[in-house]
Amino acid sequence: MWHRKDYQHISYGLFLFFLIRCFNSAFSWQETEVHIPVRIFRDGVPLHGLLKNDFQVMIEGTPCIPKELREIRISLAVDAEHPPVSPRLIILNLQNISRISKDRDNWLEKFFRRFVWKNDRIAIISNHMQFPPRVVLDRENELKRVANIVQTEIEWMQWEMRKLKMTLEKLQKMGEEDVYNIEGEMVPIEGANDRFRNAYIALVNSYKSQFGKVSNENLRALENYLTDWPGEKHVISFIYKRLFPKLKRLIDFEAEDARQFENRLEMETIGSIRLSGAVFHTCLILPQPESSLNATLFEWKPFPTSIELAFSDASRQSSGVTTDSGDSTEFIEEIAKQGGDGYELICPWQGDLPSRESIQVEIAGAGLEIQMGSQTLQPAGIRLESPQVVGGKFVVLVQNYSRLEQMPGRMEMQMVILDSQWQIQLRGKKEFTLDGTDDRIQIPLGNLRKGTYRMIVSVIDFSTKSQDALLFLLKI
Repeated sequence: MWHRKDYQHISYGLFLFFLIRCFNSAFSWQETEVHIPVRIFRDGVPLHGLLKNDFQVMIEGTPCIPKELREIRISLAVDAEHPPVSPRLIILNLQNISRISKDRDNWLEKFFRRFVWKNDRIAIISNHMQFPPRVVLDRENELKRVANIVQTEIEWMQWEMRKLKMTLEKLQKMGEEDVYNIEGEMVPIEGANDRFRNAYIALVNSYKSQFGKVSNENLRALENYLTDWPGEKHVISFIYKRLFPKLKRLIDFEAEDARQFENRLEMETIGSIRLSGAVFHTCLILPQPESSLNATLFEWKPFPTSIELAFSDASRQSSGVTTDSGDSTEFIEEIAKQGGDGYELICPWQGDLPSRESIQVEIAGAGLEIQMGSQTLQPAGIRLESPQVVGGKFVVLVQNYSRLEQMPGRMEMQMVILDSQWQIQLRGKKEFTLDGTDDRIQIPLGNLRKGTYRMIVSVIDFSTKSQDALLFLLKI
């Protein structure tokens, strides 16, 4: 026999049951999947063969066990439908570039269209100049800036090659007049051999120093740029392969001297480049020999430099692209097809998709580095804009400098002015402070003669250590 209180108990129980069901129905989360692209490195080299159990994942502070792990290729190529997950660092490395390729007029435009996206960072390293990573705010404006730098480097290197040709012409004349007669036999002019030998050795040493290896300054810059950037990073190298005007025969050397002389042409290695988690891609551009040299004295021979060897090796180690066709369009397309080796963790999740900043990925093992994109934009850093000449002074606007507790921002600016012969006409550095009332820096240009100059200006923020640099065509 049912008692009233039993009915009452059952009613409350049924009410609570239906309340819970309705609450769960109204507020239950739909299970989704979180896809997390990561790259794992040991000593800068991509690591293969990992399993999903090797990873520990936290999403919004909650442990999440990956249900699947895929090996993927993380491509540099982007478009409107496939934008990058997070900003990348792209370093354009130009070595010995006196030309690019037959399509040099539009290769850079193709490069930007395929690879560069808003908020990416672009850095440039070349034989003569360095431009630290700079945030891309507008792709068209950045394309113009980079194109100006590339063209300047090409013209500068072409000038260096003209100087080399003039040196060779002097050696050729010395050889024709002092060392060989028209039949190619030795001419007994006292001291002629030593003078020719010393001049040629000086040329060898100069050639190796200038064209054969990456400068220590550039290596440090490359390492710093890569080390300071925590996310995805790529090094795109255009390297002009070298031919050297080698003597056909050694003039009047003893056998031991001859061997030592030949060894001077051997290129010392710079060792392995630290990958620092970057993918390297290298385009080797085939040389074009000069035809004006006296065939009796010289012949153009391949001169494998430590530059091409080191960066080609870095491309191989980082699973990047290396081509020696010299075709920049083909090179760009090959890069677009490929990418860095990485993994994609697929984790079950209930609720709204989490932000990238709320995801933490760890992996067991000593010396391992995890590279995962972040949606948080790093500060753009100090920036030089709107350069102009006003009243005999160079004026430039400084943006994004740091001010701690409303104190004036402190920075150092360096300046180099080069004439049409690439000779330094003015050089200096100076510290400045800006308090926000007027963010322009003014630098007197001195007594420069009328003409066209190239001006390279760089700045470093003392508080954040961020840097920027610009190239300015100065007409007086």
